[in-house]
Amino acid sequence: MAPLPAGLESVDACDLCGATDFTKRAVYPEYLLFTGERFTLVTCRACGLHFVNPRPTRAAIGRYYPADYAAHLDPKPAPVAEWQRQLATEDPSSFGFLRRLWLQLREDVSWYMIPRNRGDRRILDLGAGSAKLLDIMRPLGWDTYAVELSAAAVERACAKGHKAIVGAAEDRYFEQETFDVVYMWHVLEHLHQPSRALRNVHESLRPGGQLIVCVPNFNSAHARVFGKYWWSSDAPRHLFQFTRKTLGEYLSRAGFRNIKMTTRTGATSWVRAFRHTLNGLLRTRWQNDPAWLVGAFESMVVAGSLVRYLGVGSELRVTCER
Repeated sequence: MAPLPAGLESVDACDLCGATDFTKRAVYPEYLLFTGERFTLVTCRACGLHFVNPRPTRAAIGRYYPADYAAHLDPKPAPVAEWQRQLATEDPSSFGFLRRLWLQLREDVSWYMIPRNRGDRRILDLGAGSAKLLDIMRPLGWDTYAVELSAAAVERACAKGHKAIVGAAEDRYFEQETFDVVYMWHVLEHLHQPSRALRNVHESLRPGGQLIVCVPNFNSAHARVFGKYWWSSDAPRHLFQFTRKTLGEYLSRAGFRNIKMTTRTGATSWVRAFRHTLNGLLRTRWQNDPAWLVGAFESMVVAGSLVRYLGVGSELRVTCER
C-alpha cells in the first residue's frame, strides 16, 4: 500500500465499537475551499458507523478551516427575545397547546435549542464558535463557559464575559460534576474521537445534568436525495456521519440515559445543498449563503417542524441526562 500524503492518517479501528472491517460508502469532494481533494466515507460493517478514512490528523485539520469560517464569526449579540426567555426560565407544561407549538416553531426557525433551567445554571458550550448560544444564556442568569479551538473566537467570547478557553472538545479541562448543562451544537461530527469527548462530558456533568447535542442526520431525506451534494457531506471537516442508531449507541455507551431524539431541516440545509449541486455540476465556486435566500426557505422549516418526529430531517437533535 502506498504511503499516505503528509497530514493524513488511516483509521484502523471504529471509534464506536472497535471493529476493523470497513466498506466504502461514498466519495465526497472538498466543497468549502475548493482544494480539489476527494475524501472517502467508509462504513463499519459491525455497527454501521460512517466516517472519513483516511482523514487529516488533528495537527493538520486546521488548514481546512479558513479564517472566516462561518461558525467563528462574531455578529453583534441580539437582545434576548421573549420566547427565548420563556423557554429558558419557565415550565413549558404551564403553556397551552398553541403556545407550546409556537415556541417549538420559533426555536426551530432560530437554529438553537434553548436549555431549560436546571440546577445552578452552569453551562459549558463545547466547540462554542462565536459563543452565540452563550450570548443568550448569560443575560438569563447562567454561568457561561466555553471551549473552542479558534483563539480569535475565544478572545471575543472572553470579551463578552464568558469563561472561555482554547482547546479541543475531546479533551478535559474542568473538574468532575461541574456543569448542569453541556452543549455540543454541530461539534461531534468534527471530532477525531467522539467517544472520548462524550465520556469526558458525562463525567463533567452533575448527576441529573443534561447534554444537548445536534449533528447531521445521515439517514435524512436530504442526504438520500442530494447524495454527494448533501449540505453536510462537508469533508474533511465532518469526519463522522451519524444515524439515530449510531448516535444513540454512542450516548448509551458513554452512560447517558433518558435519550430523546428528534430531527429538523433548517433553511441553510436547503440553500447549501443547492449551492453544492450547482458548484458540482457547473464547476462554479459559490461559497456563501445569501441571507435573503436563507430567509426564503424558512417557511419550509416551519412545515418541517410539524413532522419533526418522523425522523427524516437533516439534523438529529438530542437531549439526554447523566
